[in-house]
Amino acid sequence: MGDPYRIRSDDTWARARADYLAGVTAEEVCGRYDLGLRALRARAQREQWRRVDASDPEPLDDDLAMGSKAPALADMADICMRRVARAIDRNRSAEAMRWLRVHVALSAQARARPGDTPAPAMDEMHDVHSKKPCKPSPSPSAPINRSQRRRAAARGRVTGAQPP
Repeated sequence: MGDPYRIRSDDTWARARADYLAGVTAEEVCGRYDLGLRALRARAQREQWRRVDASDPEPLDDDLAMGSKAPALADMADICMRRVARAIDRNRSAEAMRWLRVHVALSAQARARPGDTPAPAMDEMHDVHSKKPCKPSPSPSAPINRSQRRRAAARGRVTGAQPP
């Protein structure tokens, strides 16, 4: 069954329209204002929200080409980690993995440079997860259920009653 029917105020739709016409993706606008993607696209078509009618943005100045100081690698790694978290919140695992790879590369470069300090990275996160398991392991004296017996038998380590 689909999402429940949601009614949004005219102000919400006006802000969503402004963001959409400014170039924000439809999926991001829907996530920002809790709108349905089909509803947004239908309204955009019905009310003729066309990005091609918007004025062109001002060209960006390329500060890096002018010789300005580049940001620290640790800061860039921190930004990547925030983007990983945002992608995970939006259920975009492929995007999260791409940002994670960039984060790992930047953290490694930051550790190699003597002047930069690396951002707290994946190594520390793995330590947290390895020290505190998500599920408590069952005690050896506790009876195991049928699926656990089958898995144990398949692994060749039957710990409880024998499978039928």
